Amino acid sequence: MAALPGHLSNALGGDRNFIMSAVQIDGLALCMASRSLKKDREVVLKALENDSDGTSSHFADDCLREDREVILASVQRRGRALELAADSLRADREIVHAAVTQDGNALEYAADGLRADRDIALAAVRCAGLALQHVAKDLRANREVVLAAVTDDGRALHFASDGLKSDHQVVLIALRQLGVVLTGTETVQQMFLKAAQRNGELLVLGDKALRTDRRVVSAALRGMGVFLTGREALREMLFKTVQRDVSALQLASDDLKADKQLVLAAVGARADSLQFVPNSSLLTVT
Repeated sequence: MAALPGHLSNALGGDRNFIMSAVQIDGLALCMASRSLKKDREVVLKALENDSDGTSSHFADDCLREDREVILASVQRRGRALELAADSLRADREIVHAAVTQDGNALEYAADGLRADRDIALAAVRCAGLALQHVAKDLRANREVVLAAVTDDGRALHFASDGLKSDHQVVLIALRQLGVVLTGTETVQQMFLKAAQRNGELLVLGDKALRTDRRVVSAALRGMGVFLTGREALREMLFKTVQRDVSALQLASDDLKADKQLVLAAVGARADSLQFVPNSSLLTVT
């Protein structure tokens, strides 16, 4: 369909028969409707029926945010339309399930109780592994949920509980999904060593204890293209690296992230480096 006009005359925009005909051709024509017709649930439902990705839901009047039929039709076409729903409908299990089945990341807009629902969480992460970041904390320690997430996207390991970040099968599936060649006989440490040699930033997916392992961190920094002699201590390796690539700060242990000189070296290289330092507001400069 040709680009829709940004506006119509009041007569056409308020002509129900005309707007109904227009949205039957393309649901996005709802944008041309008068305010009163954007409140008309029959018009809006017809628009959604003829809108493959649910974008027309953005043009519906806010009064329809509490209309269950309109919201259900919206999220079936565009999961993230859940954002537009009234709070009561974000807690509606059928609506949320429909939303996360269409787009797993729609879980971000679900009520807290449904983000803690195992079946809803599974539906979300099977659709989009990174939706694990929106799952309730307790379920990030659920092995079935995490396995489903990393099977879809290995990067989801970043949002798993600390215990599962050192689970052999979980790590194996996650790193293989990211293209790391593994036999399956390696220890978790050995798997991350191989992953780090391929791409240093993959180390951020692992358990925090790995960031105190000199051999693994050294491999990660080399994987980021940093020249090291092999004799440097962890702090020295990171100090060299952050002046060249501040993202290396995320590979530091919690103790080193609290090292003011190391953090200031990173900030000197790039002002937004503090994004890699949790609780950076606790750092004091003397």
